[in-house]
Amino acid sequence: MKTSSIDKRESFSGLLMRVPQIVKLHLKRSPVAVSEWLVWLSDAEDLLQHYGRPECAQIAGLRASLASNEKQSRQEKREAALSTVSPAQEVIYNIYAKVNVSVENVYILFRQIIVPMRTAGIINIDGVDDLTAYINELMRQLLANEQLSASVNGAIASVGRSDVLRIIADVLTEEL
Repeated sequence: MKTSSIDKRESFSGLLMRVPQIVKLHLKRSPVAVSEWLVWLSDAEDLLQHYGRPECAQIAGLRASLASNEKQSRQEKREAALSTVSPAQEVIYNIYAKVNVSVENVYILFRQIIVPMRTAGIINIDGVDDLTAYINELMRQLLANEQLSASVNGAIASVGRSDVLRIIADVLTEEL
């Protein structure tokens, strides 16, 4: 089963969103800044391992370089940790950006398909009791349409069927 691209994007985004707070701790010379950064590096490494990404070795290397600095002063440790922020977050951001492009392209595709259909009244979810069944039927109809099937199959190949269904549900429930 394919790993959810949406979940992956959210996981990497969440990790990236923690970086500004850690940098603020460094700039305020907080005594917990280095330990918070080491936790972030460990979390990044774990996340990369979870998704089977070889970049976990890069993060492990950065973490190891900080752990080897036991005899340094607090200021030197803080500077060493701060010097790893950019390369570490860049590793995570590059993965996030690639996944995000795939997910956003699928959102764009389904907005181009579904929004005009909703506007024209062809699709109406008001009064639908079982949204999951409705979405599955809509997917079946889109796949059966010879003009749309190639694009829908491309979306499935890009992010997986379960993510396509989630995206359809999001687009169907967005405000017009």
